[in-house]
Amino acid sequence: MRKPILKATVFLLAQQVVIGFCFLFAPAIALENAGRSTNVTFTVSNTELKATIFFPDTGEAPFPGVVYAHGSEAATRDMRGYQVGTEYFLKKGYAVLLYDKRGAGESEGEYVDTPFIEHASADLQGAVRLLQAQDEIDARKVGIFGASQSGWVAVNAALQDPTIAFVITISGPSTTMLDQFTFQHAMHFDGPALDDEQREAFIAFQDGLYNYLGTGVAGPNLETQYAAAQSEPWWLHFENWGFGGTMPSVDSLDSRSFEVFRKIQYDPYRSVFNATAPLLYIYGSQDVQTPVPESVERLKRITALRPSLDITVHEFNDMGHSMYMRDDDGNPIPLIREDIRAAINSWLKKFEAK
Repeated sequence: MRKPILKATVFLLAQQVVIGFCFLFAPAIALENAGRSTNVTFTVSNTELKATIFFPDTGEAPFPGVVYAHGSEAATRDMRGYQVGTEYFLKKGYAVLLYDKRGAGESEGEYVDTPFIEHASADLQGAVRLLQAQDEIDARKVGIFGASQSGWVAVNAALQDPTIAFVITISGPSTTMLDQFTFQHAMHFDGPALDDEQREAFIAFQDGLYNYLGTGVAGPNLETQYAAAQSEPWWLHFENWGFGGTMPSVDSLDSRSFEVFRKIQYDPYRSVFNATAPLLYIYGSQDVQTPVPESVERLKRITALRPSLDITVHEFNDMGHSMYMRDDDGNPIPLIREDIRAAINSWLKKFEAK
């Protein structure tokens, strides 16, 4: 009889907790630069999703547009953090579409977290098509703006739909899901603090173990490494996830657990390498959610192999996972950082001139 490693798979499904969510889920703020707004419904895979389109209070139609791509949370369109981004684009003369994520707010369906991004990508494409179809929108100038998980979802959506004009992602990983998960686990370790050598050992072991559980292909000496890992200070992490003294086999997992481990092998390389839309990645060197050095280096390697790609990367030394300003006590302020606004403004000029 197959037995799931429930704690490990539940943790994988729930671990994408983005820093600053207490701010994102704070009460909504009024949009100062919105003209009119309209509530709309769109359907993807027989599931109705609820959305609101905000139009700027200045300028003339047809307007360029932006669809806000969600992170991994069960997000709704009235989240304060999303409305801060909406305010920024409205002030620039863009219309903005916000929608309740599948299974959240007023949208139908079942909310499914990372690593099951297929529905998220399809829903995002549906939202783009809806905004493009509005009479007051220039369908050639509708892009995507998002954060965190959008590094996978938005770029995947842009590969599937070449009409998407651009993608801007804040702290979106370009690494595999497994690499991002392992990095985040190492940075949020449950137990004694790890030094650099211990952290590297933890990362290497988890990568090998989870790769095996998702593919059925074990690296050399994995069973020996599994036994040795139990004397390491970071083994407590694996015990908390339900791993025991004997290395589990793929056959010991139930179908749901195996599917989770299989899905975290997802690699966005193809989506980035074959991108037709301009891509803007913004990172913070203090990010403890996204492996920034690995993501930046990967993007450099991809652009070296295909120089025709329009990929821009900005890294800010004093930024973490969030793009928002903070007060002297470190609490988020509902404003996008000025240096990030400047970087986005400069990048968008080439798009807006077309």
